[in-house]
Amino acid sequence: DDIAAIVQLYAQHRGSLSMLAQTYGLDEELLKKNEPEGSEDFAKKLLAGAYTGDSTALALQKLRAKLRDDIMEQSTRLKRTTTKEYTGEPAEEDIVALAALFDKHNGDLPVLAKACA
Repeated sequence: DDIAAIVQLYAQHRGSLSMLAQTYGLDEELLKKNEPEGSEDFAKKLLAGAYTGDSTALALQKLRAKLRDDIMEQSTRLKRTTTKEYTGEPAEEDIVALAALFDKHNGDLPVLAKACA
């Protein structure tokens, strides 16, 4: 009987969740979240898949938690800056540079296009 065998394993490890997780490749976080009330409860939950979890979902959950922590830590290191807002108007130095380029190529548009590419 599977339940009897698992009950025996539980007893061998004296109900230590970390030992059970390490020995049988179970997710310790799931064991702690859904802690068994005893050996028989552990056996039933184990056979029902309560401690194996969806590794993809668990990995995503751990990744999100890590990212959240890293973002919060990084945000304390950021410094406030001011950014320039584009007004739609060309800068005076850009107009001067384009006028000089236009004059240099005598307004020849194909030559200007090659020069600007």
